[in-house]
Order: sequence, then C-alpha cells, then structure tokens
Amino acid sequence: MKPIQKLLLLTTLLLIVSCSREDEPSMISEPQLSNNKEVIKLTFVLNGNDYSSSINSTNISITNQLPFGTEQIEVENIEVSQKATTSLRNGDIINISSGTYHFDVRAENNSMTSYTVTAKFEEREYEVVPFDPVKVSKTNNLPTYAHYMPWFESPEYSEFGNSNFNNWGQHWTMSNVNPESGSVASHYTPLIGAYDNGEPHYCEYAVVCMKLSGLDGIMIDYSSQTDFYDWRMLHDHTLAIIPWLKKAGLKYSLVYEDNAARIGSENGLGTKKDLAASHFAYMQNNFFSDENYLKYNGFPVLMIFGPQSGITPEEWSDIVTNEVLVVLNGQAENQGINEIVAGEYPWSETEDALKSTYPYCNDRYELCIGSAMPGFEDYYMQGGWGETLLVIDPKNGQRFRDVLDIASQHDLDYLQVPTWNDWGEGTIIEPSLEFGYQRLEILQEWLGVEYDINDLELAVKLYEKRKEHKGKQYENQILDQVFYFLISLQIEEARELLNQI
Repeated sequence: MKPIQKLLLLTTLLLIVSCSREDEPSMISEPQLSNNKEVIKLTFVLNGNDYSSSINSTNISITNQLPFGTEQIEVENIEVSQKATTSLRNGDIINISSGTYHFDVRAENNSMTSYTVTAKFEEREYEVVPFDPVKVSKTNNLPTYAHYMPWFESPEYSEFGNSNFNNWGQHWTMSNVNPESGSVASHYTPLIGAYDNGEPHYCEYAVVCMKLSGLDGIMIDYSSQTDFYDWRMLHDHTLAIIPWLKKAGLKYSLVYEDNAARIGSENGLGTKKDLAASHFAYMQNNFFSDENYLKYNGFPVLMIFGPQSGITPEEWSDIVTNEVLVVLNGQAENQGINEIVAGEYPWSETEDALKSTYPYCNDRYELCIGSAMPGFEDYYMQGGWGETLLVIDPKNGQRFRDVLDIASQHDLDYLQVPTWNDWGEGTIIEPSLEFGYQRLEILQEWLGVEYDINDLELAVKLYEKRKEHKGKQYENQILDQVFYFLISLQIEEARELLNQI
C-alpha cells in the first residue's frame, strides 16, 4: 500500500472514532406531537339546502339565516387540521334551537379547544291590518284637551341631558334628583317610569290613554323652532307626537311661549318683533294647515302663554294674521290687545275665581276656553330650582271633579286640562304610582265614555310589552296590531292579542 493511501485510511478511522464518543450528544431526536387543532371547514344541510359557515378563531357563524323555529340541522362536512380529531362527524344531527352549539377539537398532543357554532333565524312575519281611528262616543260633548309638555328626556334619546345624572333630562332631575334611583323631580312618579317625549313607544302609549279617556286632543306647549337652549328638542318632540295623534284620530293646537322672543332678543338673535314674526310664519307654514290642527270657524286656534314678552300692541297687530288668538285671562285688556284677541283662558285659578272668570270672558270675547287643573304642588324648592310657587290641594281627586263641574255650568267653547304631564308642578293627569289612573277615570266619568280603568291598563301593558320585546320584529308586529285595535276601539280584540304575547 502506498504511503498516501495509508494516511487517508488512518484519517477516516480517527473521524469515525471521534464521532462515536459516548460523551457527545446524539444528532437523532424523537418526533414531537402536534398541537394543531383548527377547524378548517364546517358546512350544514337542512331540507336539501346547503349552509356554509364563517370561521373566526373559535367562533363559527352559519352564514345564512335558518328558517324560524329550526331546532336541528345536519353536519354536511367538517374538516379539521391534520392529526386533530373531533367527535362531530359528517351526517351528525345537532340541536341549534338555542341559537348556539358547542363542540371540542382534540389535537395530537391531547390538548382541547372548544368551538361555538352560532345560528341566526329568519323573523316570523305577522300580517298587520291597519284600522282607521274610530271616534269615541261621549255624553258630554264639550271639546276637551290636555295641556302637553314636550320637555322630558331619557338617556337613550337625550340631547340636553343632565351629565351629573346619567343624561336624564333636567325636568326629571332639576338640580339634585337622580332618576337612576327610581325617583324624579316631582311629588309624583309616572306609572310607566321616567320617559322621553321623543320615544315612539311613549307617544303611542300616551295617545291611547288620551283617546280612551275621552280627550279630543292636546294643546302643546311650544317655544319655537329656534335652535337655542333646548327649544329645538322641544320642537322635535312636538313633531314626534303629532303623527301618533293623527293615527289615533286626535287633534292638537299650540300654546306659544312668546317669552322665547324676549329671551332670543336678549341673546342677540334679533328683535322681539322679528323673532315672534318668524315663529308665527313657521307655525303658519308647518302646523296651521294640518287637518288635525284645531280650527275655530275654519281658522287656526293659537293660544299664547301670556303674552309676557313685552311686544307692543302695534307690533302684535303686525305679527298676527288670521290666527284665532287666545291669551291668558286678563292679559288682552292689560296689554291693550283686545282688538286682535279672540278669547281668553284661565290657568290655575281657584274654584271661586273660575266662577267669575267664565262670565267675564263670555261678556267680552267670542271664544272662551275653560281650565280644569286637578291640583298644583311644585317641586322647585325640593329640587333646588327656587321657592315653591303655589299649592292647590288635589283633595284626593275632589278638586278635579269640582272644576270639571264648574266648567259644565258655563258656556265654554273648549276645556283645557292643565296638564297632561307637568310633573315638576304636580298638575298631571297622566297615570302615576301615587294616584294610579284616578284622574283619567274622573275624566272618563265626566265626559261620559264607556271605557274604564281596565281599558286604560291596556295602554300601559302595550308600553311594557314594547320594552320587553325591543328589537323583536314578530312581537312588535303583533303590538302594532294591538295599537290599531285600540284606536279603532276594538278593545276586546286588543286585550286578547296582548294576552297572547
């Protein structure tokens, strides 16, 4: 053997010996078990229709809605990552009636992952049959309206809520009351709880109560369309209630707060006269021609809470056109505007004062509107809004009966009930926790309608069911039908349908 060949052989042997020493680690390792356990694909079949799914981490959503009432669905195909296993197999029938189904996937290394299948169902359809409103029969035909305040707000709809109290509106809170505790800035509490005048379900509830009480409509406290303070919200809440009044066959008029012209002027928005003129023009163009707006001899009735703006008689003569203007009692003569005023109305007078006010109005004016205030006990001192203005004892409903009887004894064109819902001053007839439906029952009896507390309760139940089934199409369609039954005076049909939900 040649010397070079011997050297190569010796080198090879040394390398083999070196690589096989016991103190050196082996280059060969055991294979690792996989922890891969993803669901890659999951499809279903129901009544011959295929349903795919979208997979987001461990959440799996069936892409298309299942027919309403589906309880079970078949697994058409499930694929998981390599070497993973699951008990869910092709052809399995799973229960999806609750809207979810859970299953596990096991990886090769025995670790488990839970997956959730979520289904959505098609909504049921209830065929709603609209009915036109039917006029309530009354033995007392004096047109009767409730004065309506549009200024209440809840956090859900709030625009000017009190940030100190979870955005409840200031008329629920005043300075120191938190409705979250169940209280409101009033000696009384709404039977349905604090609400928002802009909420459709509140408007629905309110007009049903009004109709079944025998009211002909409402007289809405109105500041203007001006975007200042919270006036725009009040305007929007006025617009919110009007379509519901129309559906229920009720009328409305406006009670103009002419102080809005004074306040606007003091804040640089224009002169008092120009602002009032713009308010009148807006009302003429947007309310007065409405067929549901209250007319007297074909002309729109406009009440003024005052006047208290300081607008001169000459300026009022330029502002007023064809409106039937009605002012607070005594103000036409006090302010020298008799020539443009068609009538007057009282507000919170005593029983004796009403007995003299009505003849005075009839002697001097063409139109007289009466007042039937059930009581007055404001919350201003307790709520941190100043001193108490007035207290009129409701006498457990007797005050309301008395002023209604006085109205019956005089020649009035209309009667206004102050108020439907001024909770802060305690003049409300809207149902409360403290007196229940008492004031509406008194009104029903005085107007001579055939409805009673059992029927009024349907309005509250309708409101509560709207809250309970919020967002549910089928249930709310049934409640739509309940409303149409109520405003068409199909009371027993409404009761039966409500009891089915």
